[in-house]
Order: sequence, then C-alpha cells, then structure tokens
Amino acid sequence: MALRTCNDCGKEFSNSAQKCPYCGAQNLIKKIGQIIGLIVFCIFCLFCYFTLNEMFSKSSGKSSSKSQQAACVLDIRPASQKNFEDICVKYAMEYNSKYLTY
Repeated sequence: MALRTCNDCGKEFSNSAQKCPYCGAQNLIKKIGQIIGLIVFCIFCLFCYFTLNEMFSKSSGKSSSKSQQAACVLDIRPASQKNFEDICVKYAMEYNSKYLTY
C-alpha cells in the first residue's frame, strides 16, 4: 500500500483512497487514472468497430470500390435430395394455385 501526501492538508493517505480522510480533498492521481482508462477503452472500442465493420463489409460482397463480385455457390446435395425438393416445390405451387387465392 503506497502513501501519498495530500496537496491541501499535507498529511499522508493511501493511493487507493478516493478522498483524503482528513480534509476530504479528491485523490487526483486516481481520478486521472480513471479518465485515462476511459479514453483508452473508447479508443479500443472505436478501433474494434472500424476493424469489424471493414471485415464484415468485405465478407458480404461489398468492397471499397463497390464492384460486384461473382458468387460461386457449390451445391453438394445428392441427386435424390434435389429431385425430392423439386417435386415438393412443384406440388406446393400446384396446391397454392388451385386452393389458395390471394
């Protein structure tokens, strides 16, 4: 536990104390440390925001030049599953056109 001297009354008190226990003066060293910590935290948050924003904008197909990139999608479904899904879509469309009115 380190001690520091109060600027107002000249008595020693702990660095971890918020105020001087004798005269009630604020511990400026602790206050400045809190302010610097808050500033560093804000800078870190801004850095993370801009870094993640840049990463997500690149991953979603947007680039800084705003040129569209062709997306290549690999379909790895088995043929039987594709046929089943096509049949389901076909009959769903027939059902909707026959029985549902919008």
